[in-house]
Amino acid sequence: MKHHTTEEVGRLVKEEFEKSLEGLLRKGARKMLCTALEMEVEEYIEGSKELRDERGRRLVVRNGHHRERDLITGIGKIPIKQPRQAIAERGIVSAVGYYRGT
Repeated sequence: MKHHTTEEVGRLVKEEFEKSLEGLLRKGARKMLCTALEMEVEEYIEGSKELRDERGRRLVVRNGHHRERDLITGIGKIPIKQPRQAIAERGIVSAVGYYRGT
């Protein structure tokens, strides 16, 4: 059994605490970012609900999520899944949902 000095124990405890704190911060940041993205897409879709095609179908609709990818932040990588939507007959739009077509 290895014996640790007081300094070693202090350093190890500090490292573990910082790891767990960073993990908690990443988890909170991920939740906050995902919620903000979802709210932005929902707001955009809701604001576009009056847009209809000649058959009365909504032009702007929800269309799942993009594949998960890492967002680089000051506290490290945060995996997120961005929501996406489609504009009928014009294809998929950007992750946040603003149509950039002509």
